[in-house]
Amino acid sequence: MKAKRNILIILSLIVVVTLITIFSLDNKPSLESFAFFNEEVRLHNEYRVKLVNVNQSDSAFILDENNQYVRLNEEHRIYVFVTILIFRDSISPNNEEIDLSVNNFQLRDYHKIGLEETTVLKSLYDSRMSLDKRTFEDNEPIVDYSWFNKGINLWGMREITLCFMANYSYRDTLMELYIDFFNDTNNTGKSIILAERP
Repeated sequence: MKAKRNILIILSLIVVVTLITIFSLDNKPSLESFAFFNEEVRLHNEYRVKLVNVNQSDSAFILDENNQYVRLNEEHRIYVFVTILIFRDSISPNNEEIDLSVNNFQLRDYHKIGLEETTVLKSLYDSRMSLDKRTFEDNEPIVDYSWFNKGINLWGMREITLCFMANYSYRDTLMELYIDFFNDTNNTGKSIILAERP
């Protein structure tokens, strides 16, 4: 009787461990599900976006509403420049046109995750931990009239450089650019990690 009970307990444990393993494998995002530097993401079934350059400086020049360049130089801040290409391949059924705005972009700064530890980056995804569930600081780009309020024509391509004010260097900490042209509540935006694929 005791032996049968022990066998049932062992079999139950095996079933539980097997189910947990299957569930974990099915829900674990792979690195392929995230975009990195120089990789395209598809956005809203109309657009493709590609991160082509990242740089930083202790000052920045932006184009103001009077078509004049203004120098920004705030102490103890870093200006991070993110250059992206936006391609428009089709028009949505509702034919909604967009004009680019600062609320279409966010720079998310996961300053507690160092980029020098690629194993940290890998384990972040391998352990099914979502970036969204980690603490991050986010900010919108500085208004720059070289791209602000500009549209994207069908079959067209627009190259824009976004300027963000940050507290940390993109070379030392994990950052991602979050893009959402329609700013809806369905989280249909996409993210690109500001780093090479590990």
